[in-house]
Amino acid sequence: MVNPVRGDWYWAQLGSGAFHNNRQLAVSSESSLSETMVGVGFYYDRGAMMEATLASIHSFFKQQIHGIRRFGTAALDLCQVADGMYGVFFEYQLSPWDFAAGRLILEEAGGKITDGRGNPLPLAKTSVLASNTLLHAAALDIVHRNHL
Repeated sequence: MVNPVRGDWYWAQLGSGAFHNNRQLAVSSESSLSETMVGVGFYYDRGAMMEATLASIHSFFKQQIHGIRRFGTAALDLCQVADGMYGVFFEYQLSPWDFAAGRLILEEAGGKITDGRGNPLPLAKTSVLASNTLLHAAALDIVHRNHL
């Protein structure tokens, strides 16, 4: 995966780790939402799905997170979690091509990724919740509560 604006290359091989350029990636070690940044994606729906996303953002802020970031591409957002820049990323609807490569990179860096209800990701449109693993249960509580 490439971010051409910054010259960043993210890559992984199953069982061999994940890398940013030539540096091995590892997710962050924060164990409390109050210690982390949350990445978020917004699906094109401006109705109920937008309201659910905003409700989750509100709930995350009540946990005293450091802030919210919207990068604009889920694949690179997942790399940000893998690189320890975010502790959590969520979006309520993504297609497999939006998360497949980022999923491998995240998992190889020690992260966890499920749908917004905590289930394994299907090879279909779905919600996505990614974390450094330690924050997954707390983030899932918020994302699942507001899930459509």
